[in-house]
Amino acid sequence: MHPGGANDFINFAKTDIVPVMKKINGAVMLAHQVVTGGSGDDFYILLGFEKWAELDDPSAFLKAVGGEQAAQKLIAKLNALTAGGDSRILRFEPDLSYVPATAAR
Repeated sequence: MHPGGANDFINFAKTDIVPVMKKINGAVMLAHQVVTGGSGDDFYILLGFEKWAELDDPSAFLKAVGGEQAAQKLIAKLNALTAGGDSRILRFEPDLSYVPATAAR
């Protein structure tokens, strides 16, 4: 975020991003604001999908947001609020992870 823009981003996430994510089947969004050890203007946004195939079909986002023009408007609004970012794709590997017995699926 731009310095001092945390509240603007939180409002944007609540009014613009969350409704779109709710329309995408099987999507989950978690947002964390950095409080200790960083700037309060930093956020971590985690997006989860039920299937990796969701990432192969960008039209799911376009359908949820209301079309190409609405998507461009949303992205422009996001870009105006942010100072930068990066993306990472992570995958859970049960064989390489410790999973407590109570959490095993």
